[in-house]
Amino acid sequence: MTSFSRGHNKGVWWPFFLRLAPGSPVAAAVLSLEPVAYQVKGEFADLRTSLGRRLGVIDVRDVYSASPPLPGQRLAGRQGEGL
Repeated sequence: MTSFSRGHNKGVWWPFFLRLAPGSPVAAAVLSLEPVAYQVKGEFADLRTSLGRRLGVIDVRDVYSASPPLPGQRLAGRQGEGL
């Protein structure tokens, strides 16, 4: 599982997350401080509050590289599930 926060972009994306039903398919970009990025795909689990912040939780099914040298390559996924 992973989570996302409404962060600084309160007015644009946050209302969309409030309308997601558990089990809805979702994808998210994961950025790091290194010049590396990933894409995760899975299902929206629910909204939770942690340290006073609302978080959306994703049950991650697949992880892909979103940067060179392996852009688009599947890095991890649930056993027995196809692409």
